[in-house]
Amino acid sequence: MSPDLLGGAIREAFGLVSALALPLLAAAALAGVVLALTTGALGIRDGALGQMVRTLAVVATLVFLAESLASMMLEFGVRTWTEGLGLDVPDSALDSGSGSEVGSDSDSRSGPASGAGSGRP
Repeated sequence: MSPDLLGGAIREAFGLVSALALPLLAAAALAGVVLALTTGALGIRDGALGQMVRTLAVVATLVFLAESLASMMLEFGVRTWTEGLGLDVPDSALDSGSGSEVGSDSDSRSGPASGAGSGRP
């Protein structure tokens, strides 16, 4: 992998880390502010409650963003490995629908084989 490709991959990786970390930090901060206002108004002083609410906010954010983050990381991984190895992968291979096409190809491969096998005793 050339230094230019490596530098680009590192910059893109930092972008992915930021895309993951910033929404999580924002969710935790927002949950903390809302919790502070609520517990202050109600006169509740419980540190464990604050940790549980922040944890639930972060987990909910992860669940909400999981699919988009997974597709971004998969695309990054495929692009990084193919550029590093000098391979040429078409853009259609990175589409999210390519997984269902692979399954349909394997089904179509088993179809003729089972049809040929059905004529045998």
